[in-house]
Amino acid sequence: LVETVPMPFVTETTKIYLILPIYRDEQSVALRFLRHANKSLFDKETRDKFELHLAHIVTTKHELSQTQKWFDTLRREVELLRRTRTQLAVIYHTILLPLSTTTRYTQAAYILDFFETKLQTNSLIFITNPYVDIEADFLNRCRLNVIENVQAFFPIAFYQYQPHIIARTYHMTDNSTIDLHKSHGWFNFYAFDHIGMYMSDYLNLKKLSLSN
Repeated sequence: LVETVPMPFVTETTKIYLILPIYRDEQSVALRFLRHANKSLFDKETRDKFELHLAHIVTTKHELSQTQKWFDTLRREVELLRRTRTQLAVIYHTILLPLSTTTRYTQAAYILDFFETKLQTNSLIFITNPYVDIEADFLNRCRLNVIENVQAFFPIAFYQYQPHIIARTYHMTDNSTIDLHKSHGWFNFYAFDHIGMYMSDYLNLKKLSLSN
């Protein structure tokens, strides 16, 4: 057998940096994200393969001054997790993102610009949002689908209709996995909230866009 298009070797042992932007009104959603990840993810990842970066997004100087107070609830949740998940690596950041100079489609670029100085160029990054449920095998899919200098990874997420209504209608519990069915939700082809790529590829893309 001969490969028509030779593909680089990829491995499930690559360290992944999961970046979770959290806005002021998303604290309760972020807590839910952490609790779900604790059940499905944290016990399967070690600090040599996984780091969680919680990025508090502030849009005004007043919000910036309240950062320490704002993170208190999340910090308590993380400390609780650390008692049972000693291998868990969590890092906090605050990013000032003025709404007057950013749009929904450029916010990811501003966030990546911030992490450009925090992470090495060979870092595998996955940006998501706190509304998503990440299951145990997903990060390995990200590791295998992101290939440096070859391809990025933009998974198409299945968006539920109002989760509380779906759960009540189908008598689901918090541990239930919803069926991928048109009566439960839809695949959102227009959302780009979930991005997997190497930092080096982002920097190369940034250079290319600036040169045009």
